[in-house]
Amino acid sequence: MISTMIQNTPIFFSKFFSTRDVNVIMEAIGRVKAKSVLFVDTPSTQHLAECVIRLQGKGIEVIIRDHHD
Repeated sequence: MISTMIQNTPIFFSKFFSTRDVNVIMEAIGRVKAKSVLFVDTPSTQHLAECVIRLQGKGIEVIIRDHHD
């Protein structure tokens, strides 16, 4: 995972090919106490679905945007 800040907004770059990837992102999002998460052009994988379910279970709004619409 790569992380940066843009205009005081934490940005995380990750792929979701394993449960470890999900855990890393969940920890990072937990540290910043996010209320919503935007996934942009993230490949649709079983692990992305797992992450979405876990985020929603914590009451976090999940938005997914893809260039394929």
